[in-house]
Amino acid sequence: MTNISSYISVVYFITAFIPGAVAIYVWERRSKPGAFYFALFIIVAAEWSLMCAFEYMVAEIPLKIFFDNLSYFGAVLAAPMWLFFALEYGGQGSLLTAGICWHSWRCPRS
Repeated sequence: MTNISSYISVVYFITAFIPGAVAIYVWERRSKPGAFYFALFIIVAAEWSLMCAFEYMVAEIPLKIFFDNLSYFGAVLAAPMWLFFALEYGGQGSLLTAGICWHSWRCPRS
């Protein structure tokens, strides 16, 4: 691991830890409007950052590819979670039907 990669890894680990702590705080208050989806959004963002940190930390190409593929999970789910949060917080939670949720997750995968 090069010197710059170790610094980048530390920054990514910090940016994964802070949202993780915030997610725990928000999860305890998930009865508030939008808190459930906001907590899920923060967890997905923390996972994305954590996988990027591992990707920068390892030196072997197969491990880099492995962690890069795992980071796609967070990258793909961040936008739908943010949309769900915005709808729920804005009072439009009734629009979150099973079909809407399914199609919002299906589109980024294709």
